[in-house]
Amino acid sequence: MHARDQHSNISNVPLKTHDDLYFVQLEVGSKGEKVSAYINLNSGVVALPASEVVCYDIPKADESEYFKTSSYKRVRRDDASIKPTTNTCTSYGSFETGKSDSWTKFDETYHIFNGVLDVRGTYGADSVQMNGEKIDNAPFIVFNETYSIGGSLGLASNMNNTYATSSSEIEYDTFLDRLVKEGIIERNIFSLYLNNPNALSGFVLFGGVDYAKIDGKLTTIPMIKDFANGDYQILMSGLDLVVNGESHNMYMDPDAVKLTSLQYTILPIEVFDNIVTSLNATQNHLHTYYINCPADDSIKLSFHFPGIDIEVPLNDLVLPNPKGDLCLLKIRKGLQPYLGNDFLKHAYVVFDNDKSEISLGKVKYTDKTNISVISSSLLSASRVTTTSMRPSESFVTLTTPISYSTGIKSFNQVDLNFLSEAFSYIVDENGNVVSSGAEATSKSKSSKGGSSSSMVKLSCFFTSIWFTCFVMNVMNFGSLVIL
Repeated sequence: MHARDQHSNISNVPLKTHDDLYFVQLEVGSKGEKVSAYINLNSGVVALPASEVVCYDIPKADESEYFKTSSYKRVRRDDASIKPTTNTCTSYGSFETGKSDSWTKFDETYHIFNGVLDVRGTYGADSVQMNGEKIDNAPFIVFNETYSIGGSLGLASNMNNTYATSSSEIEYDTFLDRLVKEGIIERNIFSLYLNNPNALSGFVLFGGVDYAKIDGKLTTIPMIKDFANGDYQILMSGLDLVVNGESHNMYMDPDAVKLTSLQYTILPIEVFDNIVTSLNATQNHLHTYYINCPADDSIKLSFHFPGIDIEVPLNDLVLPNPKGDLCLLKIRKGLQPYLGNDFLKHAYVVFDNDKSEISLGKVKYTDKTNISVISSSLLSASRVTTTSMRPSESFVTLTTPISYSTGIKSFNQVDLNFLSEAFSYIVDENGNVVSSGAEATSKSKSSKGGSSSSMVKLSCFFTSIWFTCFVMNVMNFGSLVIL
C-alpha cells in the first residue's frame, strides 16, 4: 500500500535491512533501472553506482582476532592489501547513464576525497521513482569507484548545498528539496522508524508522523546547526548505565551529539572509559573491547536529552562471538559523539529541516499506523529551547566495575547482517553458528554444491578496527561515498 492512496503530501516508504544498513528501492532514469540506496543521515547528496563502477574489496579477518587481549602482537594491514574487484558493489543495482533518455549531465569531474581513495564520479539529474512516486530532475552523483555495497540516499539538510566543479561552485537541490518542489510532501520533514532490534525492515515517512509508533509524546529539541556539513545535531545532556533499575552516572557533560546512519555508537573518550571500566571490559589488540555477554535486558544505557530519556539495552550494543559467552562492544570513543542505528531502533525520530528541530519519542513496535501529514506543528509535542553545553558537574573517573548478570547471547538475523564483510560463518537454519573463519571457508568449499539446504555461508567484515575518522569516512560498512 502506498501512503498517498489515503493521504496527500506524504509518502511512507518501506526500508529493508542489509548489512545493518537500511535500504530504499529506487527506479532510476527513463528505463526505470532498479537501484537500492541506503538511508544516509550524514549527507544531503544522493549517490548511485555506475554500471561500470570499480569496487574495492578489503581483506578478510579471522573473528577470533577480536577476542585476543592487547598484549597480542598485531600485524598492521596497509592500503596495498585493498584490491579492486569486479562487481562486488553492484548486487544492489547500478545505473547506466547511456541507457536513459532523460539523463542530464552537470559535471563529470566530481571529486570526493575521503582518506583512503580519491573517488570520482559524474554529477547530473534524472527521474527517480520511489514507492510509486516519481521525482523529476532529481540530482545525484553516479560514482565510478567505491567500497560501497550500494547507492546512498542522502537525507541530511546540507545547509551549504553547493558542490565544487573544476571552475566554480554550483548550488543544488537536495533530495528532500525535490520532494517538496514536486508536491510529494508539503514540508521538508521526515520521520524514521527502524523497527525492533531483531527486525529486518522499517519505514521512512516523508512529510508526516506515524503516531501509532510513539509510546507517549514527542519532545521537540532545537538542532545545533553545523553549517559545514548539515548534520543532524542536538543536545545530549547526560548518560547513565542502568543495572537492575539502578542508575550509575557515566559523567557525560552536555554535548552536541549527531544522529547518524553509522552502525556504531561513538561517545566522548572519558565517558567511554568510564563505561568499559564499569563493564570490566577487556581491550583487544585491535583497540576494540569485549565483555561477558549480558544475560538479559536488565542492563541498559540511558541517553538523556532535554525533556526525554531513551533507554537502549546493552544486548543491542554488543555482538557475540560464536560461543555466545563473550561480546564485542559496538561502542567506540571519539571527539564527537554519534548515535547510530543501534540507538535509532529504540526511538521514533522526526527530522524537521524547515524549523531546524528534531523530535524524539520512545518507540512503540507495532504494525498499526496512525499517520498525519505535518503542515505546521507536531501534535501533542512538548518543546524545549535549550542548546546550552555548559558542564553540569565535575567529571569523575570511575575505577570499580559494576556487577551485572551474564549469560549466553545467541545470534539473531540482525547480528548476522551486522557481520557484514570479513568473517566467514556457517550458520544453521536456527541462526546458530556452527563454524567460522578459515574452518567455515574450508567446509563450504568441500561441501557438495557449496552449502546444504539448511546452511548458508555469510562472508562478513567487522569494520571499526580503524579509528574514528575511518569509521566515519571510510569504514561505515561500505560507505566510502559518505559525502
